[in-house]
Amino acid sequence: HIALAQAYLQQKDYPHAVTSLKQAQTLAPQDQKVNQLLGRALGAQKHYPQALEAFMQAGDEAQAYNNIGVFYFMDGHYEEAAKCFQRALELRPTFYQEAKANLQRALEKMQETRKDGS
Repeated sequence: HIALAQAYLQQKDYPHAVTSLKQAQTLAPQDQKVNQLLGRALGAQKHYPQALEAFMQAGDEAQAYNNIGVFYFMDGHYEEAAKCFQRALELRPTFYQEAKANLQRALEKMQETRKDGS
């Protein structure tokens, strides 16, 4: 199931990837790789709550918030992205450079958007 799902992900065939990964998840609900891939497939389809849930099941809450923040950022939802990156930093403030850099980029984009809109 995982290899098939990865092939679907590479082809950007997210609905089929989700189907394969959900089947894999029933066999191994706590499998980190399955849940990470499922989160990516769901996030790519803008199913953010379900994607966050899958990322959480992968076992790292800070990483889950960072991951979903990236999807919000890519879709231009900078305020939501910033909230997710901030949450990741709250959960793991000492060494989470990736979330800190992502938060900075989201805040910069929010400022750019406000300047363009005024």
